[in-house]
Amino acid sequence: MIVIMSLLSLIAELDPSTVRVSAGELLFARGDPVRQLFLVKSGLVHLVRHQENGSPTVMQRATAGDIVAEASLFASNYHCDGVVASHAELHRIPISRVQHRLRTDAAFASATAQHLAREVHRMRVRSEILGMKTVSARLQTWLALNGGELPGKGQWRSVADDIGVSPAALYRELAARRRS
Repeated sequence: MIVIMSLLSLIAELDPSTVRVSAGELLFARGDPVRQLFLVKSGLVHLVRHQENGSPTVMQRATAGDIVAEASLFASNYHCDGVVASHAELHRIPISRVQHRLRTDAAFASATAQHLAREVHRMRVRSEILGMKTVSARLQTWLALNGGELPGKGQWRSVADDIGVSPAALYRELAARRRS
């Protein structure tokens, strides 16, 4: 958490503007030039890539403290769509300002690198969970990695999203665990 706070405070020094975006709106589309860095203050933003058959794959679930599409720091165009999944408040900073700070401020570059390394770890864990065959195994691994506790009742849908199952499948698994 210390790394997140230091990155957030360093980003605040870049004088970001704050934008509020409604669910369903696009922050950017695949192929758009990268002009902004978005940092989630509240809400949920999905980074979505559509397969050849049109089905969407969520590549990132960005929540409070997350940078949306981190790879965009070093890309000229977005490789996915940035879709607001639930009403969100975001910091928006011109990418040129962020890149300049990365080149000239070692503390900012270090905090950003640490944040990105944690994101790589988080995505590897998510990939491992999504590769598991049963809802039970996915949930058990998620619980082990998240302190063994489920969030409050209103947040179970986000757990279902995290482990790549429908909310109904998660609810069935939770009911089976309560019966056991």
